[in-house]
Amino acid sequence: MAVDFVGICVYADDEPGCALLLAMHGDGAAALERHTVMRGPAWSAARLAGEGAPALECIRDVAATKPEAPLAPDVQLLHAQAGIRSFVSVAIGPAGDPFGTLLLGRRQPNAFDDHWSAIWPTAVATGLLCHVRPAPVARAVRMLRTIDEAADPVSAISAALQSGARFMRDTTNIAMGARLALLDGPSMGSALIFESVRADAAASRTPACRLPAGSANSSCRSVLLPADPAADVTVRELPLSNTLLASAVSLRKARFVKDCASYIQNCPTPARDVFTHASHLVSSLVVVPLLVEDRALGALYFTQDAPCDFSNIQDALLGFVHAVTPTLHSKLSGQMAELRALMTEVISRRRSSLGTSAVQSSDKLLRHAPGGGGANSGGNSGSSEATSCDLETHDADVTIIASAGPPSSASARLSKVSSRQLCTEAMLKVLQQEIRKGRRRSAELAACADLVTRELIGRGGFGCVYKGTWHTIPAAIKIMNCRKTNSEAVSDAMEMAVLSNHDSLESCASAASHAPSAGAVARPRFRRLMPGEGAEDTYNIVVMELCDRCGV
Repeated sequence: MAVDFVGICVYADDEPGCALLLAMHGDGAAALERHTVMRGPAWSAARLAGEGAPALECIRDVAATKPEAPLAPDVQLLHAQAGIRSFVSVAIGPAGDPFGTLLLGRRQPNAFDDHWSAIWPTAVATGLLCHVRPAPVARAVRMLRTIDEAADPVSAISAALQSGARFMRDTTNIAMGARLALLDGPSMGSALIFESVRADAAASRTPACRLPAGSANSSCRSVLLPADPAADVTVRELPLSNTLLASAVSLRKARFVKDCASYIQNCPTPARDVFTHASHLVSSLVVVPLLVEDRALGALYFTQDAPCDFSNIQDALLGFVHAVTPTLHSKLSGQMAELRALMTEVISRRRSSLGTSAVQSSDKLLRHAPGGGGANSGGNSGSSEATSCDLETHDADVTIIASAGPPSSASARLSKVSSRQLCTEAMLKVLQQEIRKGRRRSAELAACADLVTRELIGRGGFGCVYKGTWHTIPAAIKIMNCRKTNSEAVSDAMEMAVLSNHDSLESCASAASHAPSAGAVARPRFRRLMPGEGAEDTYNIVVMELCDRCGV
C-alpha cells in the first residue's frame, strides 16, 4: 500500500476509552513511542470505539483541516514530527465493538482518495483480527497499562517484573523469574540489576516469603521493608565486564545459558550476572536486550528452574520484549540518576540507623532474656535464643530486615544487594539439583500450551465443548472419554474420523485420539502420549474454529 506510517492499537477490555499502541513502524514511529497508552476520547483510536462509532475514518489533508474540527493528538504528533498529511483509521473487528484500530498515514495530501484505498485498509484490518483476539494480547494490554500507571520509576520496575513473570507463566505455562537491567548512560560502564520477590511469587503461584535474619538463606543480603507493601524491589550495581548483558547489548541479540550446571562446571570464569539471589534456583537463563532506535536501554532476564534452550518459547519471549520496550523507555529513560540517588539514600539512611537499631535490638534481648527483664538481670542475656534481632552484620552493604516506621519515599521500596562476589550459594543449589536427580527432564517436555481449555460452552451425552486456545489461537474444543475395551476402539476411531471431516464444521484444526490429561499445574491441558508411557484415562479431542464476534 506504500504507506509512510502504520500503527496497531488494541483496546483495554477492562477500561473503556483506553487503547494501547502495540506495534508501529515507519516515519514518526519514534515520536509515538512515548505515547503508547492512549486514554481519553481525543485520540484517533477512541473515535472508533463505542456504540454508533464508524468503522473507518479518513483525514484527507491535515493542513486543510478546519480549526473547529480538532485533530487527534497522535495525528498532530505525526504531522509535526514526520510531515504526514493524510490518514485513515480502520476498526479491527465489528463496528461499534472493535478489538482495536489500524492507523495508516502518507505524506502526500489526499493520498487515500483512490479506489483501492477504500478496499485495502479494510482488508488489512480484517486480516489483523485473528492476531489481536488471542488472550495473550489482552494480557499484554493490561500489563502495559499497569506499568504506565506507576507513579515513580521504582513502582514501574516492580510492575514490569511482576507483570512480565505472570505474562510468561500464563502464555507458556512455565514458571519463570524475571530481572530488569538498566544501563548507565552512553558510557555503559555499569548497570543496575533489579529483581522482585513478588515476580517470582507471581510466576510460581506461591506467596512470597521473607526469610528472617537467622535463617540459612539470609546470607544473600537481600532485604525488604515490610512496613511498605510495595517494598519488593532489590537492586545491585554490576560492572559490565564478564556479563551476558554486555554480550547481548554489543551483539544486539539474545544470549542464553541452556544448562547452568554444565555451564559453571565447564566455564572457569562464569558470567557475573547468571546467579544473583541465593534464594532463587536458576537452571537456565536468557538475556534479551531492550533496543530503542540505535541504543540499548537495558535488558530483560528470564530464568527457569529446569534446563531449557528457550527455542520452544522464543516467540512469546520476543513478543513480550518488543511490546514492553516502548513503555519501559517512556517510564525509565533518563531516570538512572534518580535511581542511583535513591539507592544512595537507602544505603546512607540504613547505615545511620544501624546503631539505633542495634541498641533497640539489645534492649529487646535483655527484656526477653530468661530469668530477668532489666539490665541487671542474670543468666543468658546474650544467648542466641533471641531470634527477633532485626539486623544482619555482614559488611557495609548491610540493610535492615524490618522497619517499624512508615515509608516516606520511593527509596523505601529499594533494597541494596551486595555485588562484590559471585553468588556461590545459588551455584551450590544448581549443582545439588544436578547431583540429586537421577535423570534430567528438560522444560521442553513440560506441559506446553499447545491446547488449553478454559470455560465450558456446552455439554452433551458424548462429551463437553470448551472454549480454549490451540497454539494460542481461540478455538472450540470438544472432549470425549475414550471407550475402555478394544472392541469399541474401532467405533472411536470411526467417530473421530467422521467428526474431523464433518460437513457441518467450517474448519477442524486437529483431531487427537488416546490423549492423556497433563498434570494440572494451571488449567486442564492435554497432550499426546509420550513413548514408554503407560495407559491411563484418555480422551478423544476435536479442535474446531470458534464462532465469536466476527470469527467463524
